[in-house]
Amino acid sequence: MKLITPAVCFSILCSFLTPALGQDQPSRVEYLVPSTSVGVSSIASARNGTALYVYPTFSNSGPSRQDVYFRVRWLDNSGSEIGRGEPWRHLALGGRAMEPVVLSTPLETASDYRLQVSVGAISDRFRR
Repeated sequence: MKLITPAVCFSILCSFLTPALGQDQPSRVEYLVPSTSVGVSSIASARNGTALYVYPTFSNSGPSRQDVYFRVRWLDNSGSEIGRGEPWRHLALGGRAMEPVVLSTPLETASDYRLQVSVGAISDRFRR
């Protein structure tokens, strides 16, 4: 008997909750400290009323746990950053694992985003 993984359950749930969910371009992800084994394997977004939701899935193809730090920059129609700026979030990503994450903003003027990712550490120059 095969068990359904959490990532598959998440994908199924998202398909019911957000019918307008669409795959986004990888250019929306900015790697500040890259890694050869850790990254965003898929990313999608959807609007529900006035809120914009972003659904990145982080994956680790390496055998050991990795610390991943990420934040989203919400942008308006002109590409300018809006809001106070999101804090960095930490994800302890196990070896050979995938972890879906849900990010959202209540800012009605948010029409786009950039996801910033740092693997292993956050340099002081990126802390703003």
